[in-house]
Amino acid sequence: MMQRLWCLLSVLMLLLMPPAFAENAPNADDVQGRLDAIVSEMAYVRFCKRTTCRYKDIEVNLISTNDPDIPYKATIDAIMDRPSTMVDKAHYMLEFQDDRWHLIGGEELSDVSSFVFAGDEYEVFSSYSGRTRISHLSNADSTLRVGYRDLYYLIMNEGEERV
Repeated sequence: MMQRLWCLLSVLMLLLMPPAFAENAPNADDVQGRLDAIVSEMAYVRFCKRTTCRYKDIEVNLISTNDPDIPYKATIDAIMDRPSTMVDKAHYMLEFQDDRWHLIGGEELSDVSSFVFAGDEYEVFSSYSGRTRISHLSNADSTLRVGYRDLYYLIMNEGEERV
């Protein structure tokens, strides 16, 4: 009788145990490795017809947080090597949530335009027209040659890490 009671109590404890005890926090080395894999794919992206239009000097910053839902955040900064009178720059923000990296937003600055991205939405200010345009990447035609678009659709799956 005592063995049955002990067995029953053990099963109940396992069933009622909070899931936080069963789940492990993601390992920082694994998370960094997955982020590095995204960055290494960025090195192959070409965002204009010239073969030299690519990311270079890519820097990654991994930040651990106290938020159990988003244990890590990251930033990616890079120079965008393309024909320009000044150095074009990119800055992207990612969050690690639900065991995947998510592209949250970013910005790209060049001598003729500045883009701000939030998920699928983008805002562009053009120095040629002096106007601002707001739209979604899904509505943009193929002439929108920004690195964020390739990162969002080609490297990631609509901003979510491919695993």
